Amino acid sequence: MAAVLRLATPSDDLCADPLERRLDRLLQLAEARADRPVGVAGHGSLDVMCGLARRGFQRVEAARRCTCGCADEHCELLIVTGHDAAGIATTVEAVAAMLSPGGKLGILAHELHGAAEHQRLRNLLAHRGFRYRPSAPEAPVLIATKPWPEDLA
Repeated sequence: MAAVLRLATPSDDLCADPLERRLDRLLQLAEARADRPVGVAGHGSLDVMCGLARRGFQRVEAARRCTCGCADEHCELLIVTGHDAAGIATTVEAVAAMLSPGGKLGILAHELHGAAEHQRLRNLLAHRGFRYRPSAPEAPVLIATKPWPEDLA
């Protein structure tokens, strides 16, 4: 009997991992394409970057504090993780210059506790001009859109 070796794909056993399922959901909601640049920031970003690589994303960059708008390649999707609403909002503010206007901000909010903390994050993002899609009060994935400069004027 011959043994068969094959590579696991995101639709296989990897999806038993909650992070993998949340990442799949985030990519689906953000309508992400593997040929477009993606930035990743926050606690657990290495796991997210590895998950993106398994899904065929080739232009993934670790987001870091930007000192100017041209410091890094602009991305159409910026994925941020964190432990609390204030920390996530601080990370977003530090790296938002990497996100193209009209780009999607995907937040893996699974570590936030309770509807109040989720609402606090939504309020902090709205205060920074991000528009988010309606989702369940304690959804583990939040998608927001970065405003165009003229929207802030």
